[in-house]
Amino acid sequence: MILTCNIDAKNCVGQTYDGASVMSGTNSGVQRLFREEAGLEATYIHCYNHRLNLVIVDVVKSVKIVDQFFGLLESIYVFISSAVLHELFLQKQNKLFPDKQPQKLKKFSDTRWACQYAACKVMLPKLPAIFQTLEEVANGKRATDAAGLLNAVNFSFIISLVVFENLLHRTKLLSDMLQSPTLDLAAAADMVETLHDDELEQEREGSNWEILWSKATDVAKELDFPVRFAHKSGRKRQQSSMLDGFATSTSLGQEETPNSKHDFCVNLFYPVLDRFLAELDSRFSDDNKQLLRSISALDPRSSNFFNAEIIEPMAIQYGVELCDLAVEVRQAKRLIQRKESERVMITTLVQLSSFMSPYKDAFPDLCKLLTIAIALPPTSAACERSFSSMRLIKKLSAQHHG
Repeated sequence: MILTCNIDAKNCVGQTYDGASVMSGTNSGVQRLFREEAGLEATYIHCYNHRLNLVIVDVVKSVKIVDQFFGLLESIYVFISSAVLHELFLQKQNKLFPDKQPQKLKKFSDTRWACQYAACKVMLPKLPAIFQTLEEVANGKRATDAAGLLNAVNFSFIISLVVFENLLHRTKLLSDMLQSPTLDLAAAADMVETLHDDELEQEREGSNWEILWSKATDVAKELDFPVRFAHKSGRKRQQSSMLDGFATSTSLGQEETPNSKHDFCVNLFYPVLDRFLAELDSRFSDDNKQLLRSISALDPRSSNFFNAEIIEPMAIQYGVELCDLAVEVRQAKRLIQRKESERVMITTLVQLSSFMSPYKDAFPDLCKLLTIAIALPPTSAACERSFSSMRLIKKLSAQHHG
């Protein structure tokens, strides 16, 4: 494609793909082969949106109660979405919520976990209609399947639904912003850090659990679900002495059933948040830390704005003379301060690049780094969106001519 469009690969400053080994492999992956062709300047960036998706996938798989919850959520969707039952579900909605437009349950996608918020968001307020649908079917031809789902949907399902409706709402906002075609790498890193520090860590330390528990109990009361639990009886199983001094992350065959507000907090809420924070740390602690710090030093919002020492790694990578850059940074800083005194506000990387563009002959190295900082792609969402559009056009064309 590059050769067909007469694009010089040597001008490539970055490349973004998903994390599949065929693309990201350090020995024979596409990114490695392309860097051999284009030069080491073509930095590989693992798509931020794909990373976020992998974070959620790992959270779901690592917490057993959550994995079971999403399996049940999908089973309800498949059962209710069949032609006959879907019509019954809509009728129940019209009866229970006459002033609201009936809604379909949202389809699940194993490859787009950040978008599961829509599924949780629709299902939570429609639980009464879902229950009435299952109860009516439990007396009909598909009684066994309906009765099985009714038996499985308990208070554990409700509190899990409330917790993930809240959590996925936060990740959905980040996912949507990461798909913006105007997003730069520094802004993407800032948004991930905001989710980690200002959203999830504060929720872990704050009192949001009380709010979520109260919401879940209100939903349970509306459905006539028991919220009070019987006291656990029987002897508590002890962990083998052979495991003394070791940290265990599984039940070791001793399945724990949450039986109180404290149990759900310890076995659901905290493990989900802790795993989410750990996965964010792991997935977004990439090899491009120095490059990200350099780009942040070009951002007017950064406390390290125009710190020449921090910009150095990026300058070295892209062949910029450090002495010349230091002089340009000092002069550009004075120029910006003078313009700000004239009420010309520069608050983003794009605005800074546009402001410096008329002065590119005087600041060639600085303008080069600003252009690269904007051009480096944090996600591959825009490209994948074009592929989806091409597939749709091809499908419609085949149907038209078929």
